[in-house]
Amino acid sequence: MESIILSLKDNKKTIPLKVERMAVYLQSQILEAYDSTNNPYFAIYYKDRFLTVVQPDSNHSGPYIEKAFRHGIIFESPHPLIFSIASVNQPIKKPGINKLLHSLNNYYSAQESVMIATFFESYVPDETLTKHIQSLYYEDRRGGKLFSCYRIIRVLEDFEPLKEWTSGLINEMELQKYQEKYEKLDTDLAAKDPLYYEKALFSSKRYDRLAELINQQERWIDYTALSIDALITDPSEEKYASLITYLNNHFNENEISRFLEGLYQHLPAFTPLHADLIHHYLNNEQIEKLLLLIGEQNVKLTKKQSDQLTRLLDKVDVKSAAIHSDMLNSLLVSLFPSHPVKASSLLHQAVTLLMKEHDLEYVTHWLQPLAAIPQAQPIIKKVNTIQTLIEDPDRQLLLGEMYYQFQYLDGAIDCFSWEMELKKNDPVPVQWLAKIYNEKGMPEEAKAYQQLYVTLASKK
Repeated sequence: MESIILSLKDNKKTIPLKVERMAVYLQSQILEAYDSTNNPYFAIYYKDRFLTVVQPDSNHSGPYIEKAFRHGIIFESPHPLIFSIASVNQPIKKPGINKLLHSLNNYYSAQESVMIATFFESYVPDETLTKHIQSLYYEDRRGGKLFSCYRIIRVLEDFEPLKEWTSGLINEMELQKYQEKYEKLDTDLAAKDPLYYEKALFSSKRYDRLAELINQQERWIDYTALSIDALITDPSEEKYASLITYLNNHFNENEISRFLEGLYQHLPAFTPLHADLIHHYLNNEQIEKLLLLIGEQNVKLTKKQSDQLTRLLDKVDVKSAAIHSDMLNSLLVSLFPSHPVKASSLLHQAVTLLMKEHDLEYVTHWLQPLAAIPQAQPIIKKVNTIQTLIEDPDRQLLLGEMYYQFQYLDGAIDCFSWEMELKKNDPVPVQWLAKIYNEKGMPEEAKAYQQLYVTLASKK
């Protein structure tokens, strides 16, 4: 997945912002992004709905944003969840915060409007923000909405600018009747004050009840984030199966692959994850990633997976960079039992490539995992023979022939040239040189050696 870019409309300018990461914290999602000169921006969403973009002074992003990135669930870009929320309402506009605050009542309850207002503590003067929040409270108070007032107070418990004010209000007799219900965290708070209930569940790490609440509200981005975090924190097959089912209902195959790769960074040894990654890598013909997984975790392919991989290899150029990998030997260990012919062919091609790019000691070491496989022995023996012949100046003709079997043409030229110098009347090394230069696309050199070969052969 490519970098995730937000297009910010600011007055008459469009500013591209590269998203670096996202914090999912309670009902909010916050994207941290940077412009072309590395200035930071934060795009703030509430329950998946875009609110505005703020630009911090220096490195101080504000208490709420800092808390979100300290205590929230963090995803690095690119990530399917970031793309899901960033792709909505593009391009985004930057309404002034004062204008935003006064428009919140059109979409949200007084309690939610107060909560959203606390996001912007560092971007609005304290006096202005305090006056706005108090006006929302007293409007409900005048309307006799006491429980709504109490809900607002509970939102403001941790909000420093109004802490003294709220501590006085919460002790008022007419509001104290609600206090016991909150202290016991009654389950009916899920319906009567879901904001407080969610915050309390989050703080006490009651993730099962929290996930149930979020799922009931159909906040699928938050639910997915929480499910991922719960699995990483305490892995189990049950949690994993539930998460995969949920992902299948909301994302396409490529996005699910991204989720799985993100999980693999945290849970590299989690076996159920290996099977799904293999499935996605095979279906999407991502051979290099498959080789890395097999090599890192020593994964054994099933017969069905080996069959699928073999069919895939028939369609792919096995000399390409996608196949040429240090992890290929681990793949061959898995492939030899079920597909020995294909594995032998692939092994020969791998050794051919490796001999062009590495010394023989490296190739010998690379072959070690295959030492116990009978079908790999012919090629291993050839490599061992080459190792022996390198030290024998009298057998360079045979060494050149063996180099040629692995298409190591430059090495073969060196051997046949040495042999030609030692045996100036022998046409055999000259014939080989003519053949190899022709295959290398060097017709003048090939023609010269061919003429020399004819001369030498006529004297025999």
